[in-house]
Amino acid sequence: MPERKTVGAVLNKLIERVNSDIRRLRVLEQESSLLKTRLAAAEDEILTHRRQLESALGEANARQAKAEERVAAVESTTKEIIAQLKKVTTTTKIKELEQLIDIYNPIKSQFATREEVREMINERLRTRG
Repeated sequence: MPERKTVGAVLNKLIERVNSDIRRLRVLEQESSLLKTRLAAAEDEILTHRRQLESALGEANARQAKAEERVAAVESTTKEIIAQLKKVTTTTKIKELEQLIDIYNPIKSQFATREEVREMINERLRTRG
């Protein structure tokens, strides 16, 4: 009979070990399952953030393109204004024109007739000679 006890004891020990190993496997499976769930949640969150980032980048690129268009339009308008300003007469040119108009204006200027010029010449010649 001592063999039966030893065989029974050995079987009990084996059963305890198997049960212990099964419990450890279940714990490991639960941990693995939990890790898989967490990983899936993290992947979903990463994908959500990536979509949001792509959307934000798209909006930023669109705003940048609009800004570049506006800058180009401003540059074009500025060039047109500069070209037109180059064509505009300056105040000094206007003053010069006013002076010329004043000189040739018959109302403001006094012109001598031929007869008056001859008399002036004759007078000068008499005073010299």
